[in-house]
Amino acid sequence: MKSVEIFLIGGFGNNLFQICLGEYLKSKGVSVTYNTYLRKRNILTRLAGWSIHDDVLTEKLLSGEKVTSDISLAGLIGIVFEFVKHRLGIVDLQCFDDKKTEPNKSTKLIGYWQQGPHLRESIFGIMSQKMLSVARDLGVSVDSIKELVGENVVVHYRGGDFPLEWRLSKTYYHDCLSGIDETRLVVVTNDKEAASRIFKDAKQTEFKSLADDFFALFFAKTLIGSNSTFCYWAA
Repeated sequence: MKSVEIFLIGGFGNNLFQICLGEYLKSKGVSVTYNTYLRKRNILTRLAGWSIHDDVLTEKLLSGEKVTSDISLAGLIGIVFEFVKHRLGIVDLQCFDDKKTEPNKSTKLIGYWQQGPHLRESIFGIMSQKMLSVARDLGVSVDSIKELVGENVVVHYRGGDFPLEWRLSKTYYHDCLSGIDETRLVVVTNDKEAASRIFKDAKQTEFKSLADDFFALFFAKTLIGSNSTFCYWAA
């Protein structure tokens, strides 16, 4: 059986693309192992300057999966080499194609995989069911979230450690919300202070966990999204 080791990189939103790829490969009969080395504090992630956060959502999604954090010196050098080639434009760590698993029976995949054949309706269905299972495991109050969201318009604003020049402008949100009563808005954000300056009359959620934020977006009937992989997957 062909086997693939997928390295998880980045935060929860990025991890969902990588786990989605794993589900796609499993549907094709491939044995998948997830490697969490790049999600941990170590010499490589420190050199890269990556912020590492404990993420219960990713951990729950990996329950029952084949997981390792082991890596050899050769594997470590291979990761660095892949990122150097990406910076030089030689390889694309964003786009997956099936040829990446063809040459060998055992393959290591290092990338973000935000484009490719794994992003399809059938795999999204699997991911949706996995997330609902995570909600049950974490004891997320789904009924309370659905009641809060109701018929309101849910807006996601990404701030926090997201650079100012990458954030969507006030104009984007105001254009999206043209003609909508702002008191009907429910704002989900990781930066309440910045969001309050844009949405003055909206209701901000007081959720205590990332999971609650995710499912407020997940159950929204009308969602104004941000440029966030977290929001993309909830949608």
